[in-house]
Amino acid sequence: MTTKERVLAALDHEEPDRVPIWTLIDNTDVLRHFAPPDFDDGPLVRGEAGTHEALLDVTVRAAEGLGLDVTFLCDTWMMNPFPRENTGIQTYGATRSRFRSVADVADFTPEIKPYEELVGPFVKTFNEIASKFAPEVLLVSQGSSCVEGAHNEIGLELFSLAIYDAPRDVGRILDAYTEQQRIKAQIYADHKLAPAYQVSCDIGFKGSTLFSPEFLKRELVPRLKREIEPVKQAGIKLILHSDGDVTGVLDDLVDAGIDGLNPLEPTAGMDLAAVKTRYGRNLVLVGNADPNLVTFGSPETIDTEVKRCIGAAARGGGYFFDTGAGEIMPGFPAENVLRMCDAVRRFGRYPALAD
Repeated sequence: MTTKERVLAALDHEEPDRVPIWTLIDNTDVLRHFAPPDFDDGPLVRGEAGTHEALLDVTVRAAEGLGLDVTFLCDTWMMNPFPRENTGIQTYGATRSRFRSVADVADFTPEIKPYEELVGPFVKTFNEIASKFAPEVLLVSQGSSCVEGAHNEIGLELFSLAIYDAPRDVGRILDAYTEQQRIKAQIYADHKLAPAYQVSCDIGFKGSTLFSPEFLKRELVPRLKREIEPVKQAGIKLILHSDGDVTGVLDDLVDAGIDGLNPLEPTAGMDLAAVKTRYGRNLVLVGNADPNLVTFGSPETIDTEVKRCIGAAARGGGYFFDTGAGEIMPGFPAENVLRMCDAVRRFGRYPALAD
């Protein structure tokens, strides 16, 4: 099978030739492992401008070398893990909110960029990057849910306070983020950029949702349904990403129209076999390999973990292998990542799975 055929089969709950791998490379050791001999990572570590091509080249080499079938962008943003090594550069995960009080939230109106302004750059950049990965690796884009967009902008603590102290303003802000993401989803659907689309919606915590199920059912679910409607109407599979335990609202997310879920974080309480039993006919499942075992496990332990995931969810199709972190994390040793991906190829062959 070609990569595209393998991915389409798994998305349609059919058994391909082997279990496909869906992940993001957020690991400098892995990128350096596959880099050419003359690779100069200095400009990337320093976060210098003009390094996009070098980053893309080494990422494509690593994705192909690992045998990935699907990787993704955040909109059209390439993941650059190198600046994390430079303590003088603030990474995307360390940004500070400009909001200091609920009053700041009340005064905030998110900008909504129109379709006409976004479509040209979005489609051009995505297609250029996708062509570099093709045909060995399929590229998809990842949008953001309204709740994640809002709490990333405002700050989680202040957003949580505003839910109670300024609910109308929170609703207005969520509506704006929903409209912006719907526009991006419409562009994706109109140009049929890929057979799948991922939406990041981090609403899970260890053993529970990050916000109350009542809030999520009332404020997130109907807006998520509106956001993803364009890709659903275009026949594109919608994969929802959320770390943590989302079992408390999973029925509602399915009702909203999601077609798949990742990364099914095992350390938060997500039981892959149980989710497969209950939702296997409705959801494509992506992930669940224990990040702790990928970080610290022996080669034999990694093999056993890969077998566990494949045995729990791969039969009948509808399963993509990934870690329970939803990516190849910075702390994963390169040799463990290599072993993990090789184990998927060794144990994920249909029909003799995990033998």
